[in-house]
Amino acid sequence: MKLVFLVDECVSNQTVIFLEKLGCNVTKVQNIGLEGKEDEIILKYAQERNLTLVTYDRGFGNIRKYPPSTHSGIIIIKVYNLTSLENCHEVLEKLLEKEKRFKETLFVVDEKKYRKREKP
Repeated sequence: MKLVFLVDECVSNQTVIFLEKLGCNVTKVQNIGLEGKEDEIILKYAQERNLTLVTYDRGFGNIRKYPPSTHSGIIIIKVYNLTSLENCHEVLEKLLEKEKRFKETLFVVDEKKYRKREKP
């Protein structure tokens, strides 16, 4: 099964290229006219199309505002610099190899590990 993601505008092109090299189908927010739109609009677009959102925006980690049971998956990547980005990509690749279900799950990726929070 090919993984399909909506990539937020804050995500670097390096991450987009990385996901594409892994064989993922990637749609960038900028390419569908949602650049600059509110987070709720971007997430609604992803939900309506059953897409997992990939973002650097930690605001999407607010499970009271964005409960995992209400979306098709969110992956937050915590990046600080170029070295951090490379390490996060390694962890992200492990996540994509191991995890088979993204719907109703929040993933937070950092330089060393990932955490997941599923719907209660």
